[in-house]
Amino acid sequence: MKKFALFLSLAAALTTQGAFAQSQACSSEALMAANQNVYDQLEAYAANQMQQGKTAEELTADMEAITSAGGVQDVLSRHQDELELMEPGSGHEPSQALCDDMYAMIDDMQAELDARQ
Repeated sequence: MKKFALFLSLAAALTTQGAFAQSQACSSEALMAANQNVYDQLEAYAANQMQQGKTAEELTADMEAITSAGGVQDVLSRHQDELELMEPGSGHEPSQALCDDMYAMIDDMQAELDARQ
């Protein structure tokens, strides 16, 4: 649950109002769009699973598996200092290393999420 909460915190920190098309560009805007996309998919998955009668414990286990597949904790730990600079309105643009790791994390989470649907 901790990993999922950390991911949601990251997604919230990188999310702004408005929808952007996902892009592999290395910019705050592109990372926000990619994070919002996966966050929306996780929310939809969770809602669907709850409607199908999955327990909170089962859903928590699923979310932990999805975030674990993406290496969320590792990515957050590795880029903690830079992520703290990326407050909305800060103007800080991400490093290429952060972008590469975030896109890899999102791709891995997406693959795990797709496998569960």
